[in-house]
Amino acid sequence: MTRELKVYPNAHYYTEDGTFKMELAREAYFDLMRYHDYAIPDRFQTEDFWVKDLNTGDFAFSGLAGIFWFSDPDYNLSGHEMFLLPNQAIPEHWHVGTDVTGPKFEAWHVRQGDIFTCLVGVGEIARLSAPAEQHWMRAGPKGAIVTE
Repeated sequence: MTRELKVYPNAHYYTEDGTFKMELAREAYFDLMRYHDYAIPDRFQTEDFWVKDLNTGDFAFSGLAGIFWFSDPDYNLSGHEMFLLPNQAIPEHWHVGTDVTGPKFEAWHVRQGDIFTCLVGVGEIARLSAPAEQHWMRAGPKGAIVTE
């Protein structure tokens, strides 16, 4: 049986007045998970699983979904699962320190699909070379499921 990953045009995710249709976006990520045989935990049906259009109005090009499995500000440590639809990007950004934690340092393990980044990487693992380093990420044509 050949499965097909559904890819929608950007207009699918917005009303005529430009309002982001978050539930349709969530369902697109669930389709991505099912396509890659990723088990969808019950917790993903809660607000813990978030979806962002990054306020660009171009969700099909630039967006992200994810869930934080673990967060500890005392050690500036978190566990995060990220989901990118086919060819979707996280724009260039960086994580500066705050009054609570230092600058964030990241590494990514690609579970399914592909990502393209502008930073240090070897095989299935990519990482920042220094805290607060600028970086971006784009999924390949089959999307990506990435553990951070």
